[in-house]
Amino acid sequence: MYELADDTLNTVYYGSGKVKARLMDHLNKKECPMAKRYRVEYFGSEQESRTREEQLLRDYKSARGKLPMYNERIG
Repeated sequence: MYELADDTLNTVYYGSGKVKARLMDHLNKKECPMAKRYRVEYFGSEQESRTREEQLLRDYKSARGKLPMYNERIG
């Protein structure tokens, strides 16, 4: 599970999967141009990672009324 943030540390995307491959996808496709920093959490299973991602997305939406910028755009 990973989090992308802008240069003021505001979260712009939460994602999960094979971290290195996913980060390279974001960079190569320029999907998240405001992303300047990242944070990674590792889990024992893909399900644990996805559960954490879903939790963070729910918490973010609950606190701010919407999903992070690129989660809204990318889906």
